[in-house]
Amino acid sequence: MKLTSFILIFLGSILISHAKANIHRIKFSVNSPGTAPYIYYDINSDKFEGVVVDFFATLEESGDFVVDYLDSNRARAEELLSHRVADVFLSSSIWLEQPKNYIYSNTFMHHNSYMYSTFAFNQAFNPNQSEGALICARRNYKYPVMSKYFDNNIMVRVDSTSQDTMVLMLAKGRCDFAIMSDDNAKSIMSTPEFCDTEFYQSPNVISAVDITFVIRPELSELKKQIDEKLAIFISSGKRDKSIQKHTGIQVFPKLQCLN
Repeated sequence: MKLTSFILIFLGSILISHAKANIHRIKFSVNSPGTAPYIYYDINSDKFEGVVVDFFATLEESGDFVVDYLDSNRARAEELLSHRVADVFLSSSIWLEQPKNYIYSNTFMHHNSYMYSTFAFNQAFNPNQSEGALICARRNYKYPVMSKYFDNNIMVRVDSTSQDTMVLMLAKGRCDFAIMSDDNAKSIMSTPEFCDTEFYQSPNVISAVDITFVIRPELSELKKQIDEKLAIFISSGKRDKSIQKHTGIQVFPKLQCLN
């Protein structure tokens, strides 16, 4: 091999190694199995799907970032960030145990929660008029607006492992209401599994929060990159298209499927 060829190969390998060294790996903690439309495990594709995945795909397009999705749960998400096992997860600061320990991206999506039932609402849902009602909720989730009613046993919280099982329990009459975001409800209640069940949404919002990417405090540069890409993702309409893709076109009341 000629010396010049050797030098070129050697320099090429250095450049490739340098490029790989500059690739930032983002470890994203997923509240497994996730929740549509945000991020969820899709059996057919054998990978995580959702609006979060679609957004990070735009970040990866630059070639500077690679995102690794880590199976976890909401109770451990903060712990994983504290121990640097994970870098980012999706949440709202009001749901966290130690909100001051992290930095946050700009708003990713709005999270409006309603009450859902298998019977029509005659009026706005009023917790004070629903004494003894069984409320399907997600285990390890905080519901600040509902906390005092659960703590004082005005209503009974019935915990479930996932949003899907919450809807299943509601459909089977194991709880009177389920508290969920409208995006979650649309994506789950419109699936074939619940084709024969009518679902109704409360006319009033129970709680409204903004959800963001929760980031380790030392990763301020990553926050900057996320915010820049997020502004483009939203202004271009890609976020709203992604939401529709992962929720489908669904309105309430969600009636039984046509035969």
